[in-house]
Amino acid sequence: MSRMQALAILVARNVRHRRGQALAMLLLAAVAAVPLNLGIIMATGYPRLIEDSLTSVNASDFMALVPDDDAAGRFVEQLRADSDITELEADTVLAGPVDTTFGGERASVLALVFDSDARPRLDGWHTISQTSDPLDHPILAPAIYGAGGGYSLGQQIDFSSPAGDLSFQVQGFAELPTMGVPNMGAVGFGVPGEQFDDLLREPGPLSTMLLVKARTIDSGDATQVLADNLAEYNNAHPGATVTPAWDVSRDLLAEGVLLGANIFAAALVAFAVIIVVVALVVIRFLTVNAIDGELRQLGVLRATGFTTGQVITTLVATSAASAAAGSVVGVGLSYAVLPTLADSLSDQTGLLWQPGFSVVGFLATVVLLTGAVLVMSAVAALRVRRMGTLTALRGGEVARGSGHHPLPLAITPGPLNWLLGAKQALVRLPQTLLVGATMLVVTAMSVIAVSLSVNILGDPAAFTRMMVGDMPDAQVVTPDAEAADRVRDEAAALPGVEQAFMSELTGLSVNNINTSVYVADDFGRLRYDATYEGRMPSRDDEVVLGSVLADQLGVSTGDEVALTVSEHTATYLVTGETSSGRGMGRSLDLTVDAMRRLDPGYQADTVSLQVSDPAQIPDLLDRLSAASPDDVVSTENVVTSLSTQLSGYQSMIAAMSVIILAFMGVVVVLVVALVVSTLIVHCRRRYGTLKALGFTSADLAAQTAMTQLPAVLIGSLLGGAAGMALQNPVMIALLSGLGIKKAGFWLPWTYPLGLAVVVTVLAALVCWLDSLSLRRISAYALVTE
Repeated sequence: MSRMQALAILVARNVRHRRGQALAMLLLAAVAAVPLNLGIIMATGYPRLIEDSLTSVNASDFMALVPDDDAAGRFVEQLRADSDITELEADTVLAGPVDTTFGGERASVLALVFDSDARPRLDGWHTISQTSDPLDHPILAPAIYGAGGGYSLGQQIDFSSPAGDLSFQVQGFAELPTMGVPNMGAVGFGVPGEQFDDLLREPGPLSTMLLVKARTIDSGDATQVLADNLAEYNNAHPGATVTPAWDVSRDLLAEGVLLGANIFAAALVAFAVIIVVVALVVIRFLTVNAIDGELRQLGVLRATGFTTGQVITTLVATSAASAAAGSVVGVGLSYAVLPTLADSLSDQTGLLWQPGFSVVGFLATVVLLTGAVLVMSAVAALRVRRMGTLTALRGGEVARGSGHHPLPLAITPGPLNWLLGAKQALVRLPQTLLVGATMLVVTAMSVIAVSLSVNILGDPAAFTRMMVGDMPDAQVVTPDAEAADRVRDEAAALPGVEQAFMSELTGLSVNNINTSVYVADDFGRLRYDATYEGRMPSRDDEVVLGSVLADQLGVSTGDEVALTVSEHTATYLVTGETSSGRGMGRSLDLTVDAMRRLDPGYQADTVSLQVSDPAQIPDLLDRLSAASPDDVVSTENVVTSLSTQLSGYQSMIAAMSVIILAFMGVVVVLVVALVVSTLIVHCRRRYGTLKALGFTSADLAAQTAMTQLPAVLIGSLLGGAAGMALQNPVMIALLSGLGIKKAGFWLPWTYPLGLAVVVTVLAALVCWLDSLSLRRISAYALVTE
């Protein structure tokens, strides 16, 4: 028999002899492999889906929605002459802000209705389902309206605004990669050619506009190409300027669509890393105990000619085999969870994702987990090298003094079983610390998961403030500043309106960066201070920057910054930085007067309302529209609009919390079961002696529980405190790429205390189940085996 065959037989013998430990190691590796493989798939596969989707519809590098008039026609001709633009298309569409139902709530969207019979060269779509039933007013809706909006084929969808109402029936759902995501500002709908022509004649709440789409030489320059052309045209035609009602670049669109997937992927990988660390610590513990339990056998191997390296190989290969098998099992299990996560992302983006088997995810997961286990097992097994053959043959026994005996029974008060269990916990201090540290990590992660659910699902308003800062409850767009003043005064007099003031959220290219700009006449009226550093602006030479924009511009609070919009440049003092997801952290807040330094013709024509009861918003907006029909262009229920846009993130985080809690429970069971079973194996002779002395199986079970439960309870209590301290930093870390720098999460202490109790009870149950094996063995067998 060759030496390799002998080693293989020894490895197989180790697996058979320690089946329980091998199985537990396999399960730990599987638990770690599930989130790790999911995170890798989402980090690698979803960006590819986005890019493939944009490519499949020949997505433009920028889109701009402008009024369909002579000025827009001249502007389009200027764009055609621009050498930086390689392809241009201008389609007639119908667009306008309307209220519609999404996910059971009324939400305001910028509806963009196009002719679905006229196939454009740029920014097309894919129909994914449709009905063959004849419909009076058919409409092609974005897939997100079916996935997350609650619509079905043939169902009526209504558009309403102060200018009129329109009703359609859903003929089909389509993937619209460039116009199918509500949180990107506009939502596209398709109407068949004949009905579209009828709408052009009687548009109701919509206006005829041009959707200008272009491909540029460098897609990264698309925003600047559009901004330069707008500045050039408007400077040349001061009396007939062009101002887009909405515009977006391909890069910004891809970034916004990928945001949810990136957050999810980062959270899953971080979660997997934590489980891997726990698994590695446990594996080290198991390897050391395996060596201690089989020192004589290891000594025999070395005495018969096996090298130290070969002996270590038998130990390491056993752990590696379990880890590799567990990794494969975990990868397989992850595909049972993946459809749920894919559906959650589809609810956010409207892009159907049906991920298949990922070779990259499989190889990376198996190699990373198996490699980590190999390294940890090898390090733990090196103690064999430091031990002589004779010492190993003696079972590791060396001359020892009497040593210190913790908790002497003669002088320590307390129940005997409790004291014996506590003595074992102190004697086996490394094992006790392992259990306590594992419970600390598990409980801390569980508290963070519960905090996410409680704060995001239980307090949607707080989540909204964290994501976008202080937004008004409702807004009314007027034709000019004089009308805005009248509407503001009328709104302030309505019961239920707490404040009425001028503010507007718009998008601009600032210093060649797509920026979300919030303009208000008085930031002191805001109910929530979104700054995490400094203060909001109050003068015409002050601005507040989003954290990502501040980093890109290389400035911080107290610095001066030169801002350029089109051909106008002004210098401002940065009075603060905001924690806000507006514009993915590329946000700018300034007063009306400060805005006029960048845009001398700027008019404050949008009235913002803060109300005492959000349920009154529809009625208040209807009353304003009825009282001043000529002064009201459109209205928006901002509360429901933001709820619609953020609902995808809420469902995503809720799913993630459930996954974390479930897997943490599995880790508790596995770790406690491993430690207790190992304790029973190593203390069988001691237990036999105690049973011979008259202790019952119940006494031994109580001693075993007391060996573990104090560490479990203390670790879980400390973990609860750690989770409370880390809930905000973890959330900020997950959303920092979005510009979030403060979270403000809060959780009552009853939650971590309750989780500590649950973890302790679960550990006690596992201890009791493991201790049942003592009932089936006699005292004589325990002593003599």
